[in-house]
Amino acid sequence: MHFALMILPTILVILCGHFVRRYGIVPAAQWPGIETLSFRVLFPAILIVSILHSPLQISTVGPMTIAVALAFAVTGGLIFVLHGPIRRAGLDDPGFTTLFQTALRFNGLLVLALASDITGPEGLALISVVVALTVPVINIVSIVVLARYGRGQATLRSVAAQVARNPMVQGCGIGVFLNLSGIGLPDFLLKPLEMMGQAALAVGLLAVGAGIQIRRLWARSGWMWLGIGMRLLFCPAVFLIIATAMGLSGLPLLAGLITVAMPTATAGFIIARQMGGDAELYADIMTWQTVLSALTIPIWLWALS
Repeated sequence: MHFALMILPTILVILCGHFVRRYGIVPAAQWPGIETLSFRVLFPAILIVSILHSPLQISTVGPMTIAVALAFAVTGGLIFVLHGPIRRAGLDDPGFTTLFQTALRFNGLLVLALASDITGPEGLALISVVVALTVPVINIVSIVVLARYGRGQATLRSVAAQVARNPMVQGCGIGVFLNLSGIGLPDFLLKPLEMMGQAALAVGLLAVGAGIQIRRLWARSGWMWLGIGMRLLFCPAVFLIIATAMGLSGLPLLAGLITVAMPTATAGFIIARQMGGDAELYADIMTWQTVLSALTIPIWLWALS
């Protein structure tokens, strides 16, 4: 019960966003603009501020980042190894790209909001650094797989351009540069970023809730459940095994677990639609992952304790 209560405020804000959209308090047509505001302005702001204030010590950040990266690598690698059997079992290549994406991607808006509630500023800073280091790699790998197995076409230049234009990547890059260079920011620039960062958490969670489509919860397929299990169960389990073997403990262990236990990112749905992936399957998996993570995250926090 204690662990469920830890994420209850986050769940309530997500539910608020869902009902605000469902009952037309904010019309459905306006939510894409709210999502764009969160993704392109508010969350880059909180990443810049968090990383700027973070002591980027390799001894703290390095092992945690390695454990997270290895967990994602093992999860994505297993899906890739299973490509042949999955194809022979009846799932086409666009569907395979969706399984791959939903196993690797994590919802950055949700992980930062939850980190702020559970781990406080120190954990938020650690997770911000992990986001800075893992999001570009996950984006590149996912886009390359889509370019190879999806219905669309992509070049190395277009892949690099998509990653470079990602606002989360840009925000992380700016934060790391300002931190390591020692330049910092004057108060008249830092204060507006802090204000936008405070707004980011609530607005981002409302947008996550608004994106939940109840009709998707009636979808049923073995492939959908495979995608759910790989993200919410397999990847966190692999992380805990790796982190334990590395001797990771305390706040870095908690922050890393929260990162790998998140549901998949909404950005993957857009990329799947643009690059010839199975966008419908992605939407089904994403909706179920978001809802079920309200149960699995407290279970993983309990397991960690």
